[in-house]
Amino acid sequence: MKKIDSTLAGRTEGDNFGRRMRQAREHSGLSRKDAAAELGISVAQLGRIERGSVGMVSDPSTLVRASRAYGVSDVWLYAGSMAGMRFVPDYYMPVAA
Repeated sequence: MKKIDSTLAGRTEGDNFGRRMRQAREHSGLSRKDAAAELGISVAQLGRIERGSVGMVSDPSTLVRASRAYGVSDVWLYAGSMAGMRFVPDYYMPVAA
């Protein structure tokens, strides 16, 4: 598993819900349009989530659908590295390079 900076804990700069959603979607190979359809939200809403304009989804089932569509843990999508290292995907980059 990828080594993550031990200072990361949920709200740390670079580790946020939007970044996790975007990287999980991109890694899954889904386009934003296809992902939005899977999640039952609009493309515009998914874009706002991924850009960080929306801090969290209003319906928890959207988070569950996202974790299933993207093949990641819903615990990680929700809490980030604070959820525990076993939930962090190997490909996740919390801070932009």
